[in-house]
Amino acid sequence: MGFRPHSSTLSRIITFLVIIMCVFAGPALAGTSIIGSKHDFSFGSTGSQFSGQFQIGAPTDFGTLIDEICVFCHTPHGASTDAQTGTLLWNRISSPPSGYTYKTYSSGSMTIPAPDSLNSGKPTGISMMCMSCHDGVTSIAVNIGNNPITPTLLNAPGPGNPQVSIDQFSILPMPGAIGNIYNGGVVGWGANIGNANPGVGTTIDLSNDHPISFEWPTGKAGLEASPTNAALRLFGASGLRIECATCHLVHNPSTEPFLAMSNSQSLMCRACHIK
Repeated sequence: MGFRPHSSTLSRIITFLVIIMCVFAGPALAGTSIIGSKHDFSFGSTGSQFSGQFQIGAPTDFGTLIDEICVFCHTPHGASTDAQTGTLLWNRISSPPSGYTYKTYSSGSMTIPAPDSLNSGKPTGISMMCMSCHDGVTSIAVNIGNNPITPTLLNAPGPGNPQVSIDQFSILPMPGAIGNIYNGGVVGWGANIGNANPGVGTTIDLSNDHPISFEWPTGKAGLEASPTNAALRLFGASGLRIECATCHLVHNPSTEPFLAMSNSQSLMCRACHIK
């Protein structure tokens, strides 16, 4: 006759197993959320170098620190109507700031230029949403020059849409930009894709980055007919447009750095490139 644990013993065993499952499942679940990630700039987050730095109120005051997460990119009212970023209730000004131009990737092997539209040299669509932080010169959440009529966020949190600042003494020309210079000459953060710094030069340089904002070149040697993994999303009216969000998921940090899929053994690269 086999061993049968007492009902109270069995209950304790089940409880113990449930606790163990929760302990191990908790971090995995948390890892799929923007909360606490590098895209969480709210006060109390430890994910980003900029977390907890932003406050609402006059730039000369130590105002209320922002505890909202979504407001840095989205707003329920008064969102952007810009043709480039006028979707997803976007709460940010468009890149680039006045006086800056984009230098994009080019290659003799490319038959289609990138970007391939607007004749402006700028990325398009959802990629411009990414550039509104990652160009290196557009602030994350600060009024440009601490001027209340030049906000980076279209709607700051709180009543009356007060301005946002982290630079009480106007030390930096555009505080809060990823490309700002910190700590005695250490330039920017690793997420400064545009290799630019506020007030220095006029070029946002994407020439050493994977091309974005172009139609998938069908029938091109060395490329799949289209990406072979459904995790890699395509955009545009054609449904064949490559953007930043093809390879990145901004709300999901589970595969760093916000990758849409694992690139172990270059799986993501080889989903497009035949190697």
